Amino acid sequence: MLNYLDVDSFVEDVIVSGKPWASKVPEVLASSHVFICAHANRDKRCGVCGPVLIEKFEEEIETRGLKDQVFVRACSHIKGHRYAGNIIIFSPDAEGKNCWYGFVSLDDVLEMLDQHIGKREIVDRLWRG
Repeated sequence: MLNYLDVDSFVEDVIVSGKPWASKVPEVLASSHVFICAHANRDKRCGVCGPVLIEKFEEEIETRGLKDQVFVRACSHIKGHRYAGNIIIFSPDAEGKNCWYGFVSLDDVLEMLDQHIGKREIVDRLWRG
């Protein structure tokens, strides 16, 4: 796991120099991670949409007993505030189906949990890349 003390060496070794990160053991992705743009400085849309989407995801994750399997976090600008709510989902064994979604609304949260996270199927109508 990367901690704040390792950031400088990680950036220099891995990002800048392209070396394998030999100082640490790679962490295996064992759960789904949902990153929701909640950035409000460039455009208020994500700042308005993001927090309520986070709350809805957390509520549904709790209701479904997925607290140890799906983690939701706010993130900053991921580009395209006109597509708010913007979310990125990383899941284990996604086979190239880690996705960026836009125009996600509260009504879409159940579908995201069922289809993308549950079945590992892309939600085509919201897919951005």
